[in-house]
Amino acid sequence: MGVPLGVDRAMEKMQKGECCMLYLKPKYGFGKDGRAQHKIGPNSDLMYEVTLNDFEKAKESWELDLKEKLDLSARAKQKGTQYFKV
Repeated sequence: MGVPLGVDRAMEKMQKGECCMLYLKPKYGFGKDGRAQHKIGPNSDLMYEVTLNDFEKAKESWELDLKEKLDLSARAKQKGTQYFKV
């Protein structure tokens, strides 16, 4: 996953144009694995400044074709698995 769980959760509650500082403990960041490619060590506390400039409202389920529904369900499963591990 590219975006830490804590950033993802915070953005779900943000309003358009809002800016916030996030201080994430490892379980909401990159955990025991860290992110070597970004020089983030295991069990690192993280700090992010996030601005939600814009967003696009998701389509309703009846507006999706089969491929979009399958992609959406795969992403939801992956996200649910990540939440379950926390």
